[in-house]
Amino acid sequence: MIAMRFLAVLCCALLAGCATTVDKQFASLEQARPCCASIREFKFEPLPAKGSKFKLDERASVFDFDSGRSYFKAFELPGSGLRRYRVKTYFNGMWIGQYLDPVLLVLDAEHRELARGALRLRFDDGNLFGDQNAHLFGFFAVDDEARYLVVLTAPFESEAPVAQTDPSVMVTMIGQTPIASPTPGASIRLHRSPTGTVRVEPLP
Repeated sequence: MIAMRFLAVLCCALLAGCATTVDKQFASLEQARPCCASIREFKFEPLPAKGSKFKLDERASVFDFDSGRSYFKAFELPGSGLRRYRVKTYFNGMWIGQYLDPVLLVLDAEHRELARGALRLRFDDGNLFGDQNAHLFGFFAVDDEARYLVVLTAPFESEAPVAQTDPSVMVTMIGQTPIASPTPGASIRLHRSPTGTVRVEPLP
């Protein structure tokens, strides 16, 4: 795991070869056919108690939102009162680089918009005792009126953030002898994509 993290930093220049280019992804999105004429026609799936991990890509539903065309996933939110959630968005391909920056649309029981916005995302390069895959994560909360959640993406005026990996140690074997080599952290410029893998999970 440690050696693979070091290799990912060294190979960040090869990102374009590990995932479809962002331009091609946007071109595919523009050619896709919207699923519905209005948000009321969306298929809202109940959000499981343990959360849901899903892909927004060519196989996902497409809709022309006010902010533009986007793949999306729609959920019916369980419970009532104040509810808190964590959202994780994972990198496309093998290396840190491309990611989908999720925009959350919260609706009431009549499918009227209550809130819409992006998350303040933080970078996690993974660990052996939790989620081993590098990702970005953020949190949001909804009130008693919220009944539905739509996960989509939209154009951003700001630049994509920079991921800062932590210093680590690469361990190699020379015969029966392990050799530990410390490696510095690295700053990796990220790139927003219209596709990606996202997880939404309720918090206690």
